[in-house]
Amino acid sequence: MKLLLALGVLLLAGCQADASPQVGMPSGVETPGVAQALDEHLARGDHRVIIRAGRGQMVPGIPAEQQEAVKARCGMRYMEGLGDLVRPGQEAQQQALTDFAAEYNRQMLVHCPRAEKAK
Repeated sequence: MKLLLALGVLLLAGCQADASPQVGMPSGVETPGVAQALDEHLARGDHRVIIRAGRGQMVPGIPAEQQEAVKARCGMRYMEGLGDLVRPGQEAQQQALTDFAAEYNRQMLVHCPRAEKAK
């Protein structure tokens, strides 16, 4: 958890100079922070997706009609600082966290255990 917090701080610090670091990047290109976070969580056997703290528990990067199934299949975890309350002046930071979580979730979905078929 401390490592994820440190990663989040680094992500936020890097994004303050450029609030949209992925603008102009081709689709599917992953940032080093996402790849590192995936590797660390997969090494621990942690397949949980990141959800936004708040009333809806939205899963960034996953289509709305798939979210309940993904949460049940993969499990859920919160990311420090990612919530539905955005204070004035924190919009860019919140967007950077949302973008990170969305890319992380899209990539983690490939690694989640498949649902068992009924016999």
